[in-house]
Amino acid sequence: MFPTTLSSEPVLPSSSPHKTHWGWWVLAVLGLLAVGVTIALQFLDPWLRRKLEQQVTTASHGRYQLRIGELHTSLRSRTLTLRHIRMRTAVTPSPDSAQLPRVRLAVGRLDVAGVGLLALLRRGVVPLDSLVLDSVALQLAALPKTGGGKALHEQLPVEGVRLGQVQLRHVRATYGPAKQPIIRLGQGRLSAQDVLLSAAGAADAQRIGYAAAVAGMLQGLAVQVPGHHVKLLRGAFASSQQRLTIDSLVVHPNRPINNQREKTTRISLVLPRLLLTGLNAAQLARKHLRADTLRLTASRLALTVPTVKPPSLHVLLAPYLQECRLKRLEVSGGTLRIAGIKQAPAAGGMRAVATNIQVLPREAARTAIYYAEA
Repeated sequence: MFPTTLSSEPVLPSSSPHKTHWGWWVLAVLGLLAVGVTIALQFLDPWLRRKLEQQVTTASHGRYQLRIGELHTSLRSRTLTLRHIRMRTAVTPSPDSAQLPRVRLAVGRLDVAGVGLLALLRRGVVPLDSLVLDSVALQLAALPKTGGGKALHEQLPVEGVRLGQVQLRHVRATYGPAKQPIIRLGQGRLSAQDVLLSAAGAADAQRIGYAAAVAGMLQGLAVQVPGHHVKLLRGAFASSQQRLTIDSLVVHPNRPINNQREKTTRISLVLPRLLLTGLNAAQLARKHLRADTLRLTASRLALTVPTVKPPSLHVLLAPYLQECRLKRLEVSGGTLRIAGIKQAPAAGGMRAVATNIQVLPREAARTAIYYAEA
């Protein structure tokens, strides 16, 4: 027999070269993916900027040209920022886009935050935390024709969009011919809460358009109406408070008021303060005006009696309102002068109160005096 030698030291298993090679291969793939994603993100912003510019040109059939100065995205924070946005009407548009109005738009900055990327990929209702446009200047030659067009939510490439907050800041705008605009806005701002751009949002009778609540302010508004100039120093509205305030509204006729009568009424009005409370904005968006109290303070009104009897108030409002109800009207500290008739009556220090006003034809309204119950 041959002697057998036994070793007391344990035998260690040798490391597998396959496992070592596998680990290094995984690390290499992850490294390449990281480099690829980094490079792709560097090209994402320029690609997205060109895509947005091309989309505006395509959708308008060459009528409008969009230029974006800067565009930055952050997938980590789910934000999108655009700066120095310019849109203008092309000099030689295509014939099939001639019906679109001339537009010049400039936006200093646009910020989108909290984009729901997963819902965006699934083309569902995409949530957004906020959308803010700052320093907006708009020149609009005419209103676009909307007859027979699709609703806004029907034009989206996804099922819908839900925005927690929308803000427009430092807005300036003109409407009409560039040299003599019909409307000129010195400055304004608008905010909307919980905006649901979808079929459900459009059908919700409690929403104002698509928004759960809106608020806005106008300063330096000038409007040209037939035969008159209208100027507003400041106006503000908040649907959550159901409150509308107007400060320093002035209406002047094109020619001074005298005792000469004409076919139409000429009006001169100075209204330092108007306050409307209890206004239901959601119903107003559906042509139903319902409010609690309208207060006019220290108004000065002068008017001419026309040679042709003007239409009744309910006839004038019919194309715009299906219903017009006001619980109370108060006029305090007012003056009134009527020209165009021999008597030329005038009154000062006036105070008037009307209750339960409903603008309806006389045969359909249960009113005692004009449109009021009392």
